[in-house]
Amino acid sequence: IWVCCCYVEKEKGLIMLKVCLVGSTSQEADWREYTSLLTQKGYIVFEAGSYDKNVSKEIWDIVGEVHWGKIDLSDIVAVIPKPDEAPLGYDTNKDINYALSKGKVVKFVTTLLNGSK
Repeated sequence: IWVCCCYVEKEKGLIMLKVCLVGSTSQEADWREYTSLLTQKGYIVFEAGSYDKNVSKEIWDIVGEVHWGKIDLSDIVAVIPKPDEAPLGYDTNKDINYALSKGKVVKFVTTLLNGSK
C-alpha cells in the first residue's frame, strides 16, 4: 500500500478519500472553486446542498440534516476560511463540533490543497 495525493492504491484499484466542505454558504464561489480543486487532486467532494437561504426553515433544516449525513460519510471535513481571516460563523462552528464528535479529521481546505492529509 502506498499513499499518493489523496488515495491509497491497493491491488484492486483506488480508494479515494471523501471530503465534506463546511463554511459560509454566502461564499458560494469559494465552495465551487474548492470543490473543483479538490476533485482535480482526486478527492470525492461533498459540498453544500443549497446556497439559497431564502427557503423555509423546514427546508433549511432538511438541508442541514443532509449536510450532517455528508459529514458522517466523509473521511475528512475541510473548512472553507472566511475572507481576511474573519472568525468562522455559528453554523460552521456547529458543523465542526459535530464532525469532531463523530471522530472526523477536520482541517482547513487550504491545508488539504497544500498536500497535508
